[in-house]
Amino acid sequence: MILGVFFLHDDACLIETSVERQLHLYAVAHDTVPDWYVFGMIGEFCDARSDVAQYFDPKAFDHLIILMYPLSLSEVTGTHLDSTTSADPDGDMRRYVHDYIQRMGEKFISHLRPGQVVLLVIQSFAYYSDAAGRVPRPSDVDIQATVGNASLRAIAGQAGNQSIAYYLWDGSRGGMSGLWQRPDWMAAAVRSNDQIERGLRPIDRQAP
Repeated sequence: MILGVFFLHDDACLIETSVERQLHLYAVAHDTVPDWYVFGMIGEFCDARSDVAQYFDPKAFDHLIILMYPLSLSEVTGTHLDSTTSADPDGDMRRYVHDYIQRMGEKFISHLRPGQVVLLVIQSFAYYSDAAGRVPRPSDVDIQATVGNASLRAIAGQAGNQSIAYYLWDGSRGGMSGLWQRPDWMAAAVRSNDQIERGLRPIDRQAP
């Protein structure tokens, strides 16, 4: 199933794809495949820029992909997660995900047009060189998906959003692993999808 197209291989602010360029690609896409959605893409690098208006404009996409890679980046909240040194790694991940979505909500999601949906992509990959504490555990995949989606639905305009996405690495390039190389991550994703679909997980009210 083809949901749509997107032309940005990473955070628009990281690869410095201007709004003007995005609008051009948007027009090209709709002229070519008018029935497909065009996705924009942002993440932590967009949050960090002071010139974000050069790279973010809701008119440049139909729906928005937001990358959330807490174990690889984790710059937004200033918290660097490490499950091997933390006394409460699950709690740390819950707080991070909640704070990240809240921050992105204030700066970006709140400016979306009516009907625009956020597709949250969680970290389900690791580089072989990553320290053990920076490699996602199955519980990290679950927390990112369920707490991330619940926090997203708390933002105005996203109440009916039950979407979630996982970074799927197919093993075509060495040096990293993804869902296809980690059956435990895949199993966590399946469980999380089922929980999101059935609406079993409320928003984590304990998060600050």
